[in-house]
Amino acid sequence: KTVIVFGGPNFPRERDEQEEFLRSNEVIDFYIEGEGEKSFQLLVRNLCTFDYNLDKLKPLSNPSVRTIYEDNFVTNELATRINNLDEVPSPYLTGKMDKFFTEKLMPLIQTTRGCPFSCTYCVEGHGYYNQVVTRNSRDYINVELEYIAKKVTDNKQLFIADSNFGMYNEDVQTAKAIRQMMDEWGFPSYIQVATGKNRKDLVLEIARILKGKLRLSGSVQSLDPVVLSNVKRKNILTEQLLDVASDSKEIGANSYSEVILGLPGDSLDAHMETMKGVIEAGFDFVLPWTLMLLQGSEMSGRETKKKFGMTLKYRVLPRCFGIYHFGDREFVSAEIEEVCIGNDNLSFDDYVECRRFTLTTALFYNDRLFGEIQDLLKSLKLSPFSWLSIIHNTRDSFPDNLKSIYENFENDTINELWNSEEDLHRFLNNSETIRKYISGELGINVMYHYRTKAIINGMKELNNIAFDAAESLVNKDQPEYYQINGEFLSQLRLFSLARKIDMLDFEKSFEYDFSYDFKHILEQGLFNLSNAKQGGKMFRYRFYHSIEQTKAIKEQMGMFGSDIVGLAKVLSRIKIKDLYRQIGPVSL
Repeated sequence: KTVIVFGGPNFPRERDEQEEFLRSNEVIDFYIEGEGEKSFQLLVRNLCTFDYNLDKLKPLSNPSVRTIYEDNFVTNELATRINNLDEVPSPYLTGKMDKFFTEKLMPLIQTTRGCPFSCTYCVEGHGYYNQVVTRNSRDYINVELEYIAKKVTDNKQLFIADSNFGMYNEDVQTAKAIRQMMDEWGFPSYIQVATGKNRKDLVLEIARILKGKLRLSGSVQSLDPVVLSNVKRKNILTEQLLDVASDSKEIGANSYSEVILGLPGDSLDAHMETMKGVIEAGFDFVLPWTLMLLQGSEMSGRETKKKFGMTLKYRVLPRCFGIYHFGDREFVSAEIEEVCIGNDNLSFDDYVECRRFTLTTALFYNDRLFGEIQDLLKSLKLSPFSWLSIIHNTRDSFPDNLKSIYENFENDTINELWNSEEDLHRFLNNSETIRKYISGELGINVMYHYRTKAIINGMKELNNIAFDAAESLVNKDQPEYYQINGEFLSQLRLFSLARKIDMLDFEKSFEYDFSYDFKHILEQGLFNLSNAKQGGKMFRYRFYHSIEQTKAIKEQMGMFGSDIVGLAKVLSRIKIKDLYRQIGPVSL
């Protein structure tokens, strides 16, 4: 006798698919499409008015509501969207969120809603969401932020749910309010947000205000003109997105670019050209994702799938599963996503090869794990993509522990895919299976898992492979430089390893002698300074973790655990360079 109301963006866009969804989920009495605040409030009032009599309520014109009544599919016009977010009261200021501050959760706020772009793979690409609305009251945001800053305990990060933070003038004022909280309360320590796409000037201004405590997004999804046309993304200024990488370094902020593998028209060559473009641009992170068919997006419709010959599979979303209790009943739940692993131009073998290169990028490029090499190559006008390609094409000769990383990554990438959503549902529908997902035996984030294993257990091997490939590239293109500076590269290899090996083991420290002033070179960021060798003078350095680093490592491991599953969460949430050992001179 409970009235069950669903909402949220994971709902089909086409009317016939909406009807099919409701008929296959008969437990749902009403589904609210689009924004829910006004429609849900009205629905609750009408339920009270009609004493929860669904036969009287379902035929009424309830805005945004979809339902089945007397075997007919009933739809209503979408309610008008909220045009001022101040209409929505803050759940924080009402006190309703207070109990969650004692848990290890990240506070989330929203200052603008909607997106002006029309990307077909995104729910907000729908015209319904194209008008962007904001909070008009600056006091509202300031008071909410101060309330959160005073209450937050364990997790001092902040998540801003805006789709394009930094693309509007109001965002500068929000950034100033956050900066005030940082100065007064030490909150937030880091900000998770998707930055704006067409206002590089404002994004950089905001990054300066926030002292680089956020990653700047230059997400291109693809650089192929045919693909961009297919997904209606041609109104986004790609040149500005690529410029974010170089501009972010001036203000000490990290930058990232997202790429989507498997978009309509994508191919092995198109994907690799996109990877080359964003890597050459110099982003700190390149994050290629498998295309998800999000319910409610234009791309999720049957016609689009058919038009581009999409090959579709199903898999479990990482960390989206659990065992729950309601009354005296136990039940299991896991979220399933539909993904595209091929199309008319992209075979499954090509998809797997692109995923392998994603692993190579994660292991050797992302987070500037070997930033010394990247800076050296840049100074010599050599291509970091060529360096990565050398690494990738020699992986068959890797040491056994890294070979197994690639083999297991490939196996898990293939085995996580299911042909049928129904078969996957049946597999998941028991508590023992879900417990395997919870423990990490199943359902891992494949990329983060194997990247973490390699960094934790194979840093020496990664370091050697990275420097072998760099020396090969330098020797091939600039043999004279290599002959003169071979010793410099050899000592730089040791310097790199001493900072990073066992980087979470804060009890380990090392001392090494060098004939180059690497501390000075590191501070200047000029790894081509082979003339830093000073007339036979030797430099002894101690490599150690500071008190602050030790505290941070303990806090993160205490929050997420010290097994591979927990460490993967640690390494995905903090700057990896913040874990490198400090360097101090030692008197000879």
